[in-house]
Formats: sequence, structure tokens, C-alpha cells
Amino acid sequence: MWYADVLHYRRHGHSVSGQKSYVRMDNGPVPNDIYQALESLMKSKKIVERRTPTPVGDRKEFLHLERAEASWFSPEEVETLHESIDAIVPLSAKEASERTHGPIWEELANGEQMPIRAAAVIPSDVLPGDLAFALEHKAAFTE
Repeated sequence: MWYADVLHYRRHGHSVSGQKSYVRMDNGPVPNDIYQALESLMKSKKIVERRTPTPVGDRKEFLHLERAEASWFSPEEVETLHESIDAIVPLSAKEASERTHGPIWEELANGEQMPIRAAAVIPSDVLPGDLAFALEHKAAFTE
């Protein structure tokens, strides 16, 4: 979900999930209040939890018992979600986790908030043309 939220924020200025930040944890960003949301979905019989054996131990999975309403999402959000799913499916859990360990994650300690808008910035070198543009248009930025 982190990948989808950051990607969607880059393109549209808001996250798919409505989150503004995630909690930094060892294995990557975790949505705020995820455990309360899962508990609520289990209590309302919308999802069920199961454990699946893997070579490194059991994995906790959640299966939907009721399909999500497609109307909850805009066409752009659906597109972002599909793109994010396509990007993560071929990865192992370790690879997916490592892809979330960017500059923001590296700067923070576990438990701190990782702002989506900060992660949406794509770092790059400042080129001579960039500086000339900024100087030419600085009045527009300071008004």
C-alpha cells in the first residue's frame, strides 16, 4: 500500500488510502491503525485470517469474504492499485520490503511517522537549467 500511496500522491496530490503518513518499522512502512482496521474487518466478517507455511516460517494472510466496492475508488486510484500490484507480485517479501527502505525510511527510527508527501519527492541533481529557471521565476515562488 505504501508504494500505491506514494505513486498516487506523485501523480494526483493525495494518497489512495487517505493516509498522510505511515509508521516506520523494521520491514518497511506500516499503515497507521492497521491492526484496528484488520480487527474491525474480522469482527464484521469481511475478512478471515489464516496462517500459511513458508520456508522461513508461517505467514499471516487475510482473505476477503466480501468483495470491496469498486465505487470506493476513482478510476485513477484503481489504475494506481493495479500498477502497484503488478510491480510487487514478482517480488519476494524481502525484496518488496527492501524497496520501501528509501531515504525517508533510512532517516527515521522505528515508530516514527513517514510522510507520504515527503516520500513522493523524486530526488535528482540540480541541473544548470533548473537554477536558471528558478532565478527567472523566483518572484512567482515568493509571492
